[in-house]
Order: sequence, then C-alpha cells, then structure tokens
Amino acid sequence: MAKQAVGPVIRYLDKAVLAVCGIVFLYFVAMYGVMSPNKAGDPGSEQLGPAEIDLAIRQDAERLRERLLNAEPPPTPTPSPMPNLQEMDNVLAMAGISGEIPSPVQPAPPVPRQDVGDVDTVEPVDLVNVIALGKPQVMTGRSGVYLGPPGDFKVDNEAARTDKTFLQDTNWVTVYAPFDRAQQEELFRQADHGRYAVAVAVGTDIQRRIQQPGGGWSDWESITPTRLMALPDVAPPDVQQTPKGIYEVPEADRKAVDDFFALITDGTNNEAQCALLRPLFPPIEYGKEWTYPRPDGLDVLKMDADYQATPRCRYPECRVSTETIDTSADFDDLMKKAEAALKDKRFEVATQYANAAVASAERNQGSQGDRDQKKAKDLLGKIAVAQAEAEQELKNKRQLQPIQLTWAHDAGQGVLSGRTYAYRARIHLYNMFCARPTLLNNPLDASKVELVGEWSESSDPVMIAPDTLIFMKSDKPSAQEVKVEVFKWYGGAWLSRQFNVTIGDTIGEIKTIATPPSGEKRPVDFNTGATVVDVDFGHRAMVPDRRTQRLQPVETTALVYVDASGNLRQQLLELDKSSDRYETLRREQWKE
Repeated sequence: MAKQAVGPVIRYLDKAVLAVCGIVFLYFVAMYGVMSPNKAGDPGSEQLGPAEIDLAIRQDAERLRERLLNAEPPPTPTPSPMPNLQEMDNVLAMAGISGEIPSPVQPAPPVPRQDVGDVDTVEPVDLVNVIALGKPQVMTGRSGVYLGPPGDFKVDNEAARTDKTFLQDTNWVTVYAPFDRAQQEELFRQADHGRYAVAVAVGTDIQRRIQQPGGGWSDWESITPTRLMALPDVAPPDVQQTPKGIYEVPEADRKAVDDFFALITDGTNNEAQCALLRPLFPPIEYGKEWTYPRPDGLDVLKMDADYQATPRCRYPECRVSTETIDTSADFDDLMKKAEAALKDKRFEVATQYANAAVASAERNQGSQGDRDQKKAKDLLGKIAVAQAEAEQELKNKRQLQPIQLTWAHDAGQGVLSGRTYAYRARIHLYNMFCARPTLLNNPLDASKVELVGEWSESSDPVMIAPDTLIFMKSDKPSAQEVKVEVFKWYGGAWLSRQFNVTIGDTIGEIKTIATPPSGEKRPVDFNTGATVVDVDFGHRAMVPDRRTQRLQPVETTALVYVDASGNLRQQLLELDKSSDRYETLRREQWKE
C-alpha cells in the first residue's frame, strides 16, 4: 500500500480529541462521583456530600435512640395482622386451599414504636426558663432545735435528733411561696419538649436582707436552707464532641445523673418530690412548735397526699392518734367496731380491732371459738384487700395540684433577735435533657443538672421577736446611774439579772447562773449589745394613768441608748415600773 502524506494538523487532531474526551470524563467523575452532593431523603431535601451523609445518619440515629429508649407503648393495642378473615377465606377458596385454622389466631405482639413524635420531641429543642415563684410569705419563732448535720437524702440522721450537743436556742424563719407547676409544664409543652415536659423539683433557694437603722436595706445574702436530709452532689456530665461532630456523654456520667433523677423522683411514688418541695423542720425540744404553712386557697395536705400517693400526713399536728383497743372486750363488740372502721376506710384501726377479735376468739374453747377465729381472720383478709384497692385507686386517680407550695427554713444561721428581715426565693428544677445532648439545639446545655428559676419578689418585712429585753428598775441621781433588769430567753425560759449602768456603759454581761431544766450552772450571755448615751433624771413626759389610761404629765428618769441594731431608743422609768410585759416576765421566768 502506498504511504499517504499526513499534515501536522491531522497528525495531532485525534490526540487532541482524545485529550478533551479524557478531561470531560474526569470532570464528570469528580463532579458526580466525589464533589457533587447526593440527595438524602425526598426530592427537595437537603443536599449532602458523601462525607456528610454518615455524620447526618449517625446524628439522626442518636436522636432516634433517645426517643425509642424513652418512648411509651401505644395507647391502643396493635391491630391483628389478619384483620379480615372473610376476605382471606375467599382467596383461599379460589386457590383450592382449605380455610380451616387448627387453632385460634393470636394477635401479633406489639412492636417498638417507630413514630414517637407524639411522646417525644422530633427536632432538637431549646431549654426553657424556669418561672419565678409567687410572692413569699414567712413565719417565725424561737425554739430549742436539734441542728445536727443532715443525713443522706431519704436516710435521716437519727442520732442528731437526740444528741444534746446539737440542741440550740434558735430564731427561725420558714419562707414559703407558690409554684405554678401547671404554667411551667405548659411552657415546656409549647417548646415541644414532648414527654420531657415535666417539672421535677430539686429544691428551693432563699436569700434575705436586713433593714438598716436608717430604714434602708442591705444587699441580698444567700442562705443555705436548714434540712434534715441533704441531696448528694452530682458533677455536671462531660459533654464531649467527637471528631465527626457528634456530641456524646460518657456512660458513667449518664448513669450518675440517671441515678440522681431516680433518687429525686423515687420511682412512681414521688414521696421524694414532696420532701424536696416541702422539707420538714428539724426536731424541736422546747419553745414554739413548727407547724406547716396554711396559705389561703392552698391545701398542703392534699398536695402531700398527691405526691406520696398514700393517705397519710407528714406533720405531727394533723396525725390522727391511734384508738386505744380494749383487747378484753366482747368478741362481737370488737367485730362490730372492726367492721365500722372498715366501712369508714380507717384500715389501721379496723386491723387492730380484728386482731383483738382473733385474740378474743382464741381464748374461747370448742367449736364456737374456732368459728369465731375463722370469722375474724376472714375479716382481716377483707381489710387487707380493701386497703390495697383503696391505695391503688388513689394512685390511679392521683393528679398533682396545678399550684404547689414550696418552702425552705432559715434556722441557726444568724437570724438575730430584734432585727427586721425580708426574704425572696427561687426554685430549682431538674434538667430533663441532662446528659442527652442530641436532643438539644445547644448540646452543651446537656451538662446542666439543674435549671435555676428567677428570683421571686421580696416578702413583706418580718421582725424577729427580741430574745433580750431591758427594763429600768430604779435610778440613783447622786451616782448618775440607773439600775436595769435584763431578761434573756435561754433553754426555753426567761432568765434575768440586774445591772447598774451609766453613760458610756454597755448594758449586760455574761453571768454564770443556774439554768433550766436541771439547774446546772452555766454561763448565760445577758449582753444586750446596747450602749448608754444619756441619762436624764429630770425628764418631763406625758404617760397614761394606770387606772384611767388618760395622759398626765410626770417627771421621771429617761434612759437613752443605742441598741444592737444601731437604733436610738429611749425608755422611761415611770413606764417600765408599771409595765404589764415586765410583770408577765417576772411571773413566767424560770425559778432557780
């Protein structure tokens, strides 16, 4: 074959075409095989590259795992996999197969729910602020209180209840305020918290401020509430981000907060919640008894019964004393009383009467005694069944009150006699998303164990009753001094000592005297914190006549002093000598 001449253009044209085709091929491979995003989901959904798909799937899987672990079973039974047997029989007949089923078809067991949108949040959510408590109210008293160290939560420190080394004369204040639980949970629901839209209390904070001599107020001071039992400290879970961007919590941290949650909710009983919202006051040996608050419109006993799901009372003043059972009574009489108590649902009393009836029947010999024993034991069985049914019915009907009362105690922490205080409070709630970062828009919020509420408004001022009182007894102008008698509340009683004072003296000092209740000599601090600034022996004043109560001019001695609060005060000898309060204290004071 003859050779053909090929020009330079023709010679490289095929190579150029091949190169262009190669470049186009490589472009499409890179574009659609590597760089171009793949669709995840339906058309129009977010475009994700291959490297991003795994991360997105894992995040969704983590959220789904949380929802499935906390999902509740469906409210209606799963339908049978064979809902229309008649249609199936027709199909089998056309195929020449018998429709006889040797045994009844059992419904398929329920399967785990895949659609959990109605019980849990579908998309990550934000935390919700905790609302402020209503305006606090206060009640106060002075008592001998066992202020020993608190025990572990739900395990009271019984030793501190009777150890005299922990017994203190204490001014105390209980601060109580309403918490709108229903409103808080509605805010949770509006934020799509799903099954986590539950207000679980952790405790209540209080702060106090003191009125200054000029009428102004000090800054707010945080107070550690006095408790019989204390919650354990729980470290915030460590929310960690993996190299692929997933937020996780170590299993040990998750278990710690889950155990804490189980402790403060106490399973289905929720008695722990009752104790956290409304902690009991420490034991009192003498002085004013502590009683539960009774604000208008709020039934504390019903709140407690709802949380505890048992019809019993936590407060000594409202417990019904057990009836005295006369075990020597007639059998028929005991049975009648047991049946009457059962009818009134006084199950403990009914049980005592029925047991007494059994004992009475055992004392009788013969067949009649045997029949009576069986009758009484049958009644005991009925009582047990009725009591169990009543408790179950109460649990089934339990519905927490929309408004819950919460309180905290300020005792033994410098609540000074004669001072005026104001208080405010705030509630702490458990963070239901704690250690669950995949459910939150801000995963780091999962490190918060508690959600802290806003501070309430201030309570009305409350003055603590003085535990030290001063009365003028006589004057001595020649020595420029007066005699005063100082009364001190100590050991549940008033004690007194007399002191001669003049300008510049501090009124009162420590005296070792016999003290109640045993008469043992102990040092008692009669120091009033007051300093004499003037004694006016010719002071003219208008004082009421003891018989007519009409004001009349008199010349008397005036004692002017600055008290422990920094206030300037004046007392008149004429008034102190005729004081009804002084006479009452003289009659009531402890006799050595």
